Amino acid sequence: MTDRVAVVTGAGSGIGLAAARQLLAERYRVVGIGRDRHRIEEALGDGVLALGVDVSNPDAVADGVATIGRTFGRIDALVNCAGIVTRSALVDMDPGDLHRVIAINLMGTIHCTQQCIALLTEHSGSIVNLSSTLAVRPVANIAAYATTKAGIEGFTRAMAVELAPYRVRVNAVAPAMVASPIWRSAGLSEADYNSLVEARTQDYPLGRIGEPGEIAAMISYLLSERAGWMTGSIITMDGGSSVAA
Repeated sequence: MTDRVAVVTGAGSGIGLAAARQLLAERYRVVGIGRDRHRIEEALGDGVLALGVDVSNPDAVADGVATIGRTFGRIDALVNCAGIVTRSALVDMDPGDLHRVIAINLMGTIHCTQQCIALLTEHSGSIVNLSSTLAVRPVANIAAYATTKAGIEGFTRAMAVELAPYRVRVNAVAPAMVASPIWRSAGLSEADYNSLVEARTQDYPLGRIGEPGEIAAMISYLLSERAGWMTGSIITMDGGSSVAA
């Protein structure tokens, strides 16, 4: 069994779950972080250390990382996938919902990175953050989410420079629409979700939306030594929509 330890936030569903499964298959010891510890345990089984942590709470994140330090004594990979989306025109958006999107998506990424740095630098670890094509090609009624993802891209570049002297690499993946429960959790009905998928599919030359496992495979690559000369990069995965006429 390898000694490498990977921490994955948002590990209970979607891209976070796919990333955790990918890294387990690559023989990492995986720590899954999410608000529902039991959901992570049910999804990933006994091979993962599941921690119930709200990433928007800096004290909870510090306690969780302290547990990882006591348990494993190292972190080799951090994958910041935790995130939520709220579809609303900004003028109609509840201030509490606005705060929650920013607190989880952007501040959660920052909190987890800040707390993991000490353990990451000991073994020249690697960080992958999850952005979105909406950071640079937004659509209506998604301003808060798009803002957090743009912030994550700026944070990724800044931390790549800051951590380079410690040989810690920091990159991000920016997918377009991927099959994920995140949209249903935003309040979309099954019919509305299917309509959204059909509409977005028309934007992609490859003729379909992405799958979580495809994003997880890119995350795995960025964490690996094969990407050893990559840092500060934002990798777009969008089915070709960014180059379509």
